[in-house]
Amino acid sequence: MILMLAMVFSVTSVFAITAYFLEEPESGWQRFNNTDSSISYSGTISVEGGYSTFHLGDFTRVIGSGGIVQFSFTGTKIRILVGAHQNCAPSVDISLDGTDTENVFTNITPVRDWRADGQMVIYERTNLVNGIHSIKMTVLIDHPEGHLVGGLAIDAIDIDSSGSLMPYTETPTPSPELCSDFSIVGSLGAYNPGLISSNTQKTQTYTVTGAQLGDLVQVSFDKDLQGVNLFGYISAANQITVVFQNKTDNNISLAPGIIRIRLSRHTKG
Repeated sequence: MILMLAMVFSVTSVFAITAYFLEEPESGWQRFNNTDSSISYSGTISVEGGYSTFHLGDFTRVIGSGGIVQFSFTGTKIRILVGAHQNCAPSVDISLDGTDTENVFTNITPVRDWRADGQMVIYERTNLVNGIHSIKMTVLIDHPEGHLVGGLAIDAIDIDSSGSLMPYTETPTPSPELCSDFSIVGSLGAYNPGLISSNTQKTQTYTVTGAQLGDLVQVSFDKDLQGVNLFGYISAANQITVVFQNKTDNNISLAPGIIRIRLSRHTKG
């Protein structure tokens, strides 16, 4: 993972897929319904049921431009399944981790149920870094009569079978600051320490452009460390190693979280 001394811009993704029907999650995946408490909705919302082609027979409709759907998840892959109808929202932005944005459309003529086809995959990402990721969906354009027939119809979310769905937390992007002494402040991203056995440690190495041997490294983690020691050091030029060290007599399982660093070097003589 590289921490760059540069501004991060939103980009339009080149990973767009052709929408397809997926009745069951594939092996290695699990499915969460649209009513899961980890998914938050804002705008005009309605939950509608009685649809045979939808997962569990229901969906949550987000009506009108400006409506938002948000959640976070852990793992390396995700699929978003919606209801499709020619009058559904024709323009929806989906942002992954705040930087990768793809525009999708859901105004697709149904073929299995004239009212709407459910379990249509409109967004898919695989081979992500294993950790915490955030999704934010924004309705840019809705059907002009969205209060009657349009909207964004969220059906289900598929993620890793070993992952978890969680309430939305914004995935931080590196925000370096330079001062009179050389300094880098930023996020190294999501990390899942998992189980750390008694008197053992886990390490994770990152590429941080500009790091030099002798620099001071300060590390933080946004979850309860439960007595685990956390520190970092420069293991080579442009490379930082972060250590989770369990020196207790108990095995400790840590929740996934975000690692942040402050790297400094006194440059004055």
